[in-house]
Amino acid sequence: MKVYISRKMTGLEKDVYTKAFLEKEKVLKQNGYDVFNPVTGAEALERKIKKIYQRLPTYEEYMTEALKGLLESEGICQLSNWRDSRGALCEYSVALATGKIFVKSFSLKKGGAKCQKL
Repeated sequence: MKVYISRKMTGLEKDVYTKAFLEKEKVLKQNGYDVFNPVTGAEALERKIKKIYQRLPTYEEYMTEALKGLLESEGICQLSNWRDSRGALCEYSVALATGKIFVKSFSLKKGGAKCQKL
């Protein structure tokens, strides 16, 4: 199952959120999941937009890329500060509306994943 990772990014230092996403990606993969990491998606989008338009992506472009990743996934794993993020709240709404499985990240540390379809 492919799982999308959701967490606050905007307003935080890139190294802080990148570390959190990479750590969770590693745990998810160790638990047998395929992962969409929005940080990786954003970096690929930045390269593309810089090459074509010589600028950084807009917030809307970042969110479009993120939501594509979410819609291509079967589940979502929300990290602790997702409620503090406009984008992550949007991802939650889309996940709920499209019937994604919610993978609870707290249970992954114990070696097994708790999934819940809402």
